[in-house]
Amino acid sequence: MRIGIDARPFQAQFAGTRRYALELCRALDVCLPQAEFFVYGNRPFDLPVRNERWHRVSDHSPLYARLPPTIWFAERVGSLLKRDSIDVFWGGANFLPRDFRSRAGHCKSLLTVLDLVPELFPETMGLKHRLAYSLYFRNSLNNADRLITISQGSKDRLFQTYGKQADAVIYPCASQHFRMPSLEEVRRVRGVYGLHEPFFLAVATLEPRKNLDSLIEAMARLKTERQIEMPDLVLVGQMGWKTKKLMQVIEYAKSCAVRIVQLGFVPDEDLPGLYGAAKAFIFPSRYEGFGIPVLEALKCGAHVLASDTPEIREAGGQQASYFEPTVAGIKAVLQQTLQPNDLGSSGVLSVAHSVDLGSTWAKEGQKLAQMIRSLL
Repeated sequence: MRIGIDARPFQAQFAGTRRYALELCRALDVCLPQAEFFVYGNRPFDLPVRNERWHRVSDHSPLYARLPPTIWFAERVGSLLKRDSIDVFWGGANFLPRDFRSRAGHCKSLLTVLDLVPELFPETMGLKHRLAYSLYFRNSLNNADRLITISQGSKDRLFQTYGKQADAVIYPCASQHFRMPSLEEVRRVRGVYGLHEPFFLAVATLEPRKNLDSLIEAMARLKTERQIEMPDLVLVGQMGWKTKKLMQVIEYAKSCAVRIVQLGFVPDEDLPGLYGAAKAFIFPSRYEGFGIPVLEALKCGAHVLASDTPEIREAGGQQASYFEPTVAGIKAVLQQTLQPNDLGSSGVLSVAHSVDLGSTWAKEGQKLAQMIRSLL
């Protein structure tokens, strides 16, 4: 069995898309021990699994190698799959190579639809991403042998928007190290990042859809209008795109004596301690295909406040508190959270135990492996 995989998630910053593809590749390695895996990309990337069965495939043509990754993937990989006699190709990030069925030989395909941002919130995307979706997304839907979504909400939206019925939902999961941290771990992480005061925590790439500007504006208004003592806001996540408004709101918040701490990228091993130490974890996103940080935070015992969308509710279940992702909605939930005796003085480990939520990467990987087998 020869399986092809899109390398683009492994070329990007470590966010939800990369985590999803990485963990499922690791599960596939276990579930399909006789398979060989060929990962296609024209930019440097690390293989998700390092053994003799995993192969990095780039392009020998200097001309093609210079193309932007998505253009190269869409226009070039179909013929490479045919050349390499690939049996099944998994497109793990919204796209297949263009005109897949006519260009990839006998190869079958699975496509994972991560979200419908281009349809629902196109204004939050950069021009290059909008153009790529207009060129390749519907073509990918029409050429896929099997369609996968990452939540039931996304499955419903896919049918409502494009009339396409997904064959399966393969959920994101929280990795094993996301569990209740010890007090020693919380103290260590506080020391590493200099977080000695109570703080709210947000984990997201800094880009418009994550709605961090509304969160920060809500904190600043609550501080000035109600004179409420406001914890720091700690932002974890790399700089994304269209951040001008967010930077302006951060400066406004600072002028209102609201402290914003930007940590940028934080390694996985430090996240449980941050989740456990926070007075509350806040996830104000306007829209998500699922919402992995919500699940991770709950696993680590955090008090979770999250936007009220169907997909995010699948991540948070009944353990999270939900709000409308507007400035008014966020102000209301923050005011409720900051009432006396709500979480104590610091909020450290405010939940007595981590919750049992969601599936495991191993189980979801088995579902993906079974779909691959069904195409052979």
